[in-house]
Amino acid sequence: MFALLVQLDEASGEDIWEVQALAMTAGAVLNTDQSLYDGITGVRAKSIGLGSYGDGANRERPMLLFSNPLGWDWVIGSATLISDRDDLAVEHPLSHV
Repeated sequence: MFALLVQLDEASGEDIWEVQALAMTAGAVLNTDQSLYDGITGVRAKSIGLGSYGDGANRERPMLLFSNPLGWDWVIGSATLISDRDDLAVEHPLSHV
């Protein structure tokens, strides 16, 4: 699984958006500890019948936050592939850097 992250900025004086950074990241790049995720987000209760009219619900969802690759200086201004494969450069060598 991959995630596509894009940073857009409005072009000066235009109603046009410019891509400032683009990162395609493998899902395991930010976290490979499935037991951490499962331990925090596992089975949980849901509170229902909340609010003035009793039609509200609290899904009580815990959330994990990890760094955003678009905040990394070396990603800004480029299109970047962040893969968890250590053999990718061998399979697809760059002709230039």
